[in-house]
Amino acid sequence: MLILGLSHHYHDAAACIVRGGTVIAAAAEERFSRVKHDRRFPRRAIEYCLNEAGVLGSDLECVAFYEKPLRKLERILQAGARSGFRNKTSLRHQLSQYLTDGLQLDEVLASDLGFKGKLLFSEHHLSHAASAFFTSPFEEAVALTVDGVGEWAATAQFSCSSAGIHAEREIRYPHSLGLFYSAITAFLGFRVLDDEYKVMGLASYGEPSFRKQMDRLIELFPDGSYRLREEYFSLDDATGQMHSRLMEDLLGPPRLKGERLSKRHQDLAASAQQLLEDAMIGLARAAKAAHGAD
Repeated sequence: MLILGLSHHYHDAAACIVRGGTVIAAAAEERFSRVKHDRRFPRRAIEYCLNEAGVLGSDLECVAFYEKPLRKLERILQAGARSGFRNKTSLRHQLSQYLTDGLQLDEVLASDLGFKGKLLFSEHHLSHAASAFFTSPFEEAVALTVDGVGEWAATAQFSCSSAGIHAEREIRYPHSLGLFYSAITAFLGFRVLDDEYKVMGLASYGEPSFRKQMDRLIELFPDGSYRLREEYFSLDDATGQMHSRLMEDLLGPPRLKGERLSKRHQDLAASAQQLLEDAMIGLARAAKAAHGAD
């Protein structure tokens, strides 16, 4: 079967071609557009993949999209309602995405590629798990996926084998280690969904002297699960910031954009990094224990 895989309209749009279970070509749209983290419909990446495979869009038997747009739209609307639709600009922007290419992908594919085959929608975290397992050398595995948020899940665990990939547990939005790390990224004056790696690098210069305060932000449980203490976060704030005033009371003032990095900022990064790593280790140990692994 000839399959085109697509990801777009969140960040780092990309395309790949798979024939008979073998990846023929894959590329990110930013490599052709020269726009970092280009999120638009990946027309150039698709063209490249089709050319590498020596096929036309009309030859494709299936197109697979990496998540379920309607379920994600449900979460966006519910989160907006929960905050009283304070961030109307962000909500309007997200709705416009899903009411165009997001929910009309079949029309876009037909007009742009002449595609007439089957259109399938995977789940966000299932796509992550599949990309890891099916490219690995293992016949069986446990997959643990942790990011900001997909449709609803922010963390998920799967059992993987030749029989397929099966969901075992998940932790749902707004309880998200990815959003926690993004909130710290913004608190330290960096760009969300772009500069998180800078926080990780900055952590290596600091000491986890704020760990006691950081522990107030996330509650870790013996079974590996966790819970964000939502009063310290403001994920739907109209100003676009991701922390509440309580986080400033706890950690001190956030770093202003362009402000010189200080020892305090290094220590905040180190403390957040250590907390994240402890949460990840807890998840991994629980997954291992659930499968009786040595």
